[in-house]
This record gives sequence, C-alpha cells and structure tokens, in this order.
Amino acid sequence: MKGTTFSSNYWRKWSCSFFSCVIGFTFGVIMNYQGIIFENIRVSLDVSVFDNLNSTNAASMILTRWPHFEKNLLSLVNISTGKAYVVPNIIHFIWFANNDKKEMKFINYVSISSAYKIHKPDVIMFHCNFLPSGKWWETLWRSIPLKIVYRKKPSTIHGQNIIHTFHKGDVAKIEILMEYGGIYLDYDVLVVNSLNPLRRYDACLGKEKPPKLIAGIIIAQKNSLFLKMLHESYKNNYRPYDWDYNCARVAYQIALQRPDLIHVESRRLTTPDWQDRKQLWREIIDWSDLYVIHIMGHFDFQEHTPESIKSLNSTFGEVMRYLYYGSPKLILK
Repeated sequence: MKGTTFSSNYWRKWSCSFFSCVIGFTFGVIMNYQGIIFENIRVSLDVSVFDNLNSTNAASMILTRWPHFEKNLLSLVNISTGKAYVVPNIIHFIWFANNDKKEMKFINYVSISSAYKIHKPDVIMFHCNFLPSGKWWETLWRSIPLKIVYRKKPSTIHGQNIIHTFHKGDVAKIEILMEYGGIYLDYDVLVVNSLNPLRRYDACLGKEKPPKLIAGIIIAQKNSLFLKMLHESYKNNYRPYDWDYNCARVAYQIALQRPDLIHVESRRLTTPDWQDRKQLWREIIDWSDLYVIHIMGHFDFQEHTPESIKSLNSTFGEVMRYLYYGSPKLILK
C-alpha cells in the first residue's frame, strides 16, 4: 500500500513538472514572438577574469568518413586563418539525437550541401552523438566531404542541469566554437552567399526582433572573448524553461555592453526575421545580397521534397530551387 502511495505521488509530481515545463516554454516562445519581454535583463561580468580561462577541453574524437566512411582517428583540426581573416574557414553542424533512428530530412541535406557549395569551407565538422539515418544522409555523406566528430550532449553548465534539447545545442555550439573557432550553422540554414566577409571579426551574430541575437548562425575565432563571456553568463543565470533567454537576449545585452568584442549583423543573417515568416512562405523578397536564410524548421511541420519545391512561388521555393536545381525559376510540369 505504501509503495502504491509513493508511486502515485511520484507520478503526480513528475506530471506537474512536465506540464509546467511545456507551458512555460510555450509561453516564452509566444511572448518573444509578440515582442513582449517582462524582465529587465541585467548582465554584470568582470571582463578581467576571462584572460585566464582555459579553453574548452579539446578531447573530442574526430572520425573521417570520406570517401569510404572508414573510422580513422585524426589530430585536432588546425587550419590557418590567412592574413585577411581571424576566423578559421571551418563550418560546424551539430546533430543530437536519442538514437540512430533520427532521419535526416531533405531540408537538412540542402542546408549542409549549400554550406559546402556556396561558402566553400576548408572543412565541415559534423558533431553528433548518433549518426543520422535515411536517404538524405546517405546522399550527403557520399557527395560532401565531412569530418564526423563524436560529441555527447552537454548535460550541465556551471553545475546547473540543462533540461531542454535546444539549450543543450546552444551550450554545445558555444563550446565547439571556443574550442575550434569557425562558423556554426543550424542544419536548417540555407547559405546563399559566402560568409567570408564576416570572418574578419572576432565574433559575429545577427540581430533579430525583439532586440536579441540569433544563435542559429555564429561566427567566431577560437577562444573568442565574447563567447567566453556568454558561456560565463550562464552561471546562476540559466533559465531552463525560457526558450532563448540565455543564447539570444543575454547575448544581446553583452553585445551592448561590449560592442568592441562582436560585430552585430543587422539584416543579412536574419532576413526574413522570424516575426516575418510570411516573407519566406507567402511572398517573394530580394534575397540576392543575403548571407543566409534561416528556415527555422522546428516551426515548419511540412515535409519538403525535390518535387514539392518545383512549384512553390515564394522566397523559400526560389532559394531551394536555386540551391538544389541551380536556378530559382519555377519548374512547370
């Protein structure tokens, strides 16, 4: 009888915690979408402490799976930045999954292949705890040279448990860039022009509405002081149920306090803004001078295919045809 009571109480508490998490997270997304922010974000950091911080442990295993997908240990990537750039020409993607059944979608394939074909990096590092599955993953690794890097999902930051999967990705991307330097992209970012002009800055993020930075595209040199400050800002300030407090809104406040550490790109990394989704799905804008277009696929529940994009009369349709077929023009049957 006692066991039954304990079990009932346990599941009741667990259910309450779970629904509180879901409601809080959803509420945060809606409030941010509407531009409503209730708190006055305060960021007070002693910059002098950062010169003595150690870089993130560079013990990740690098596996080369090109051209025969063999498992070979490699030394850590050390790519020259060249005279004109401070950021190495490395592109990073992160793929976290609960098992090896997570399927790579068509949009993910186009995203990663666009980074390779348009930007032309020296290397693409694909950080994952499980390899993807499916047709588009098979197509990708047979056609694009990748360096597969085994990486566990981070579970804590400064002694605080990381609850949400998105937040684990946020922490991982900061730590990866502190370790290697380079360009981090979400795997639903479509690259339409070279990002090289932004490699001249120690760190670069895009600004979106309401005033905040977007964490889906980050360009930074190894051991960037801005990223160290952002990582340090999580101490006793991590909000597990707030979607983009740490990675976007706190990041923006740090940029305001220390504009010497970061270049904030006002438009070419964030157009269409996520409040202007209609410009992506229902309108056609001039995207010729943009660096990237961020699809934000976690809010798009439609399954896109090579066939379906042929007749999409929208910005999304044009860009996808340009990257996949080589021309933005409609393909009429």
